[in-house]
Parts: sequence; C-alpha cells; structure tokens
Amino acid sequence: FHSQMRVKTNAGEASEPEGSPTWPRTASAGKGPGMPSRASPGGRRAARLGSGPMPELPHELKAILDQSFALRTTFARRDGLPRTLETTYGWSGGDEIVLSGFPGKRDWVASLAQNPEVVVHTVEGEVGFDIPGRARVLRDREERLPHLFAFVDRWSLRPGFPRRRFAFLLGAVKINRRLRLPWWGPFYLARRIFDAMPCVLIRFEGAPARRSGPPPEISQPRLARNQAYAHPGAAG
Repeated sequence: FHSQMRVKTNAGEASEPEGSPTWPRTASAGKGPGMPSRASPGGRRAARLGSGPMPELPHELKAILDQSFALRTTFARRDGLPRTLETTYGWSGGDEIVLSGFPGKRDWVASLAQNPEVVVHTVEGEVGFDIPGRARVLRDREERLPHLFAFVDRWSLRPGFPRRRFAFLLGAVKINRRLRLPWWGPFYLARRIFDAMPCVLIRFEGAPARRSGPPPEISQPRLARNQAYAHPGAAG
C-alpha cells in the first residue's frame, strides 16, 4: 500500500483536494487509549470524549492524513499478542479514520472487535506520528454505508483513477439509498460488495506523539492453527 509521494508538511499546503468526500460524524465509542498495555479504569474515564477536548492535530499530521492512503495500526490479536498491520484508510478531517479495503473477511477485524485499543502509525512524511485510539467495528449496513461511500470516494482521488466514470456509478448508489429504493438489478451487486467490505472506525483518544524513526514493522502473517510445516532440511 505504500505510495511514493512526498507529503508536504506546510500548513498552507494541506488544503482539501477538489471533490473530496463528505465524511459522516459519529458519536464517540467511549474509552481511552492504552495499546499495547491496557489502561487503568481511571485512565479510560479521563480520556473519554466529553471529559475534555481532543487536542488539535499538528499541521504536519493533518497534511499526512490528507494526502496519504495507508497507515499502520498496532493492536492485540485475539490471543493478546501484539500485531502491526498496514491498511488503506479514509480520514474524516477530524479525529476519526476509517479502515477499509477490498471485500472479504479479515482476521484483524475480529481482533479489533475483541481488543479495540489501538495505536495508529503514519508511514509517510518527514516526521512520523503515533496516535492512541479506540476502534469500533461497524456492522449495521445503514451506519456503514456513509463511511464506505466516503472511503471509496476518497480512494478514487488517486492519480490515474477513472474518477468521472466511477463517480457516476457511486452517485447512482447514493441516490438509491437516499430515496430508500429496493436493492434491485445492479444495485443488488453493489450492496453485496459494500456488505463484504471491512469497516472499522477509529477515534483518536490522545495527543499524537512525534516519532523520529520509521513506524513499527508489519507483523508476519500466521499460519493456520491446523497447518503443520517442517523447517528447511527437516526430515518428513
């Protein structure tokens, strides 16, 4: 997912591109950061939205979130061990991002549903950032769709993407949902695609920390539990 672009960090150059999507706003999921170690109950209560304003994001971080298309997140697997993953994302322009991608099941979605405390790592730009947050897996179709529409619309801003043709198709689906029409014909196929896309909302819940070095390495995928293998040169 790496792109080769250089992210501008001047605050005046972090303007929103033409045709940028409009992101839905959601209520806070509610608890504080603490990944990879768990926060104390008191720390969680203090970090909840509503107990104090979220710190303003640095201009350099806003520029990266606005112009990049990939982030890394560190969270706990279902067995409690840490995992770092790189995924595509969309940014609301505020204190939320949405992780999504091509349709299909993702084991990291199940991990985040069980262990929602995360740390988000930027991967581009001259300065790196690590931001604590809390994930919420969106499962209701009507709640998911506005976030997925915005994610796909933003993803289509990549250079070389057939945006006009794609915008027409996406616009037709948006009108279908606005009018609450049945998912008939080609809209049925569109519904199946959107239903199969992962959709995880992450809300930043702490001040971003500047990082001088590279982000954490991506964790290696695990073999299935019932898959046995032999080391090179081993008998059998």
